[in-house]
Amino acid sequence: MDGFSHQTFDDGTAVTTVNFKGYTQTIPDPERRLFDFLTSKLNPTPTDENA
Repeated sequence: MDGFSHQTFDDGTAVTTVNFKGYTQTIPDPERRLFDFLTSKLNPTPTDENA
């Protein structure tokens, strides 16, 4: 796994996107369960997207 992110949309839906070397998988995740699980297990370093 190269990375993952979570995005919430205006209509209330939400997805977690997981990036692998060969492909990207987008998974419905309105309660952030997958995202929170990945964060707790992998302890990622936050990126500064404003840089």
